[in-house]
Amino acid sequence: MLYSSVVIALAFSIGVFIILPTGVVNLLKHVTDSVFWLNFAEGFVRIALFVIYAWAISFMKEIKTVFQYHGAEHKSIFCYEKGLDLTVENVRKQSRYHPRCGTSFMFFMILLGVFAGLFVKILIPGLDPFAYTGIRLLILPLVMGLGYEVIMFSGKHDNLFTRALSAPGLWVQRITTKEPTED
Repeated sequence: MLYSSVVIALAFSIGVFIILPTGVVNLLKHVTDSVFWLNFAEGFVRIALFVIYAWAISFMKEIKTVFQYHGAEHKSIFCYEKGLDLTVENVRKQSRYHPRCGTSFMFFMILLGVFAGLFVKILIPGLDPFAYTGIRLLILPLVMGLGYEVIMFSGKHDNLFTRALSAPGLWVQRITTKEPTED
């Protein structure tokens, strides 16, 4: 049962966040042949699907609780990083939005994926959708490694550049983190 659910989840994720946006953009080829605008549209569709998905599941009772735990986790991390005692009083004062959050990482991965897709399309023009998707899946570990390093860098440095990098992920955290209750 566990293996089946993992396979189904992977198939769903690949289908919704990789194949569906590529398919939608292939329909737009009748409107424009600009690699830049087609790639931009594909990225926009991916980001929209991610945000809509996070927003839609946030209404589920169990997920709302998970998002409260997520907010509590961020508050606890901030408290720990500031060297404060992990008490409810100290944790309550902290922000629930954290620059090294997995949500920020996912959002940043989508943005990096847009640029990686543009790079692939410029480097190897005329790819059919299956080859393009296959290459994108093959370079995914590289893109993820780069994304991880950028998120870690942004979490360790506070300046205008890192705040700008972190901002979109922090905005999405307004959906994926909720204010926790004391319990």
